[in-house]
This record gives sequence, C-alpha cells and structure tokens, in this order.
Amino acid sequence: FEVKNDKDLSKSIIESYSFEFDQGVDMVGNEIYFSPLFFHKLTENPFKLNERNFPVNFGYASSEKKMINIKIPEGYQVTSTPEPIKLSLPDNMGSFLFNINAVEGGLNVISTFEINTAVIPEFKYAELKEFYNQRVLKETEKVVLTKM
Repeated sequence: FEVKNDKDLSKSIIESYSFEFDQGVDMVGNEIYFSPLFFHKLTENPFKLNERNFPVNFGYASSEKKMINIKIPEGYQVTSTPEPIKLSLPDNMGSFLFNINAVEGGLNVISTFEINTAVIPEFKYAELKEFYNQRVLKETEKVVLTKM
C-alpha cells in the first residue's frame, strides 16, 4: 500500500496497492464472473425518493478516478466485459465515465465520477437519480473469464 501527495493539498491524493481477491468471484462450470471494480463499486442508489422538495447538497464538488489493473489467472481468457459508457448531468453538473480494455494477460479499468457543483436543485432530482441508477448498473456488471 502506498499513498502519494497526502501532504500537499494542491495535488490529488493517489493510493496504490496490490492484492489478491477471491471473494466476490462466482465460478460456474469453467467460467469466472466478477465485478471489475471489486469493492470500489457503488451497489445501491442513494437517491430512493420518487420526487424531492429540496435541493441535494453534496457540500462540495468532488472528483473520483479509479484506475485498476487486473491480472487474469493463467489458463483463462476474457470472454465478456462491460461496454464503455459516458454519462453527463445537465449543465455540466456531473459526469461518469467507465471503460475497460483487455490487454495481454489482464484488464485495465478506468472509472471517473465527478460532481461539479455542491448543490443540485430539486427540479433536477429525477435526472440525478437516473444518473446514479445508470452508474450502479454499470459498476455492478460482470467480467466473464473462460478456462481455455
């Protein structure tokens, strides 16, 4: 585990670590299914109401970028990956980007999530809720590996 830029507030904090992960992996016959964001994914939409009477206050704008390199076990090949997606909230209030690429012996995953404004008005709530719905759906999609 390594942390960079944690003392310099003018730079983004970078966390790097390596781990082996066998939980959250489903093995069915000769296939392995897993979420490429592992424990970094959003699994539930925090916005549950059908309508909202007050603005959503995030407190501050924020940006989160995840870059994950996954090593595929020997003897397996990538059969299926989630499709890339790029979503935007109206008026540049936020964005979500997800992309996954197969590379020699592994996968590279990039996920970027931004909320560019601290407060989102209540009349934009339905769009915000759907934005989060799409994020949850994408982040919980599975990669499929097949034994060769």
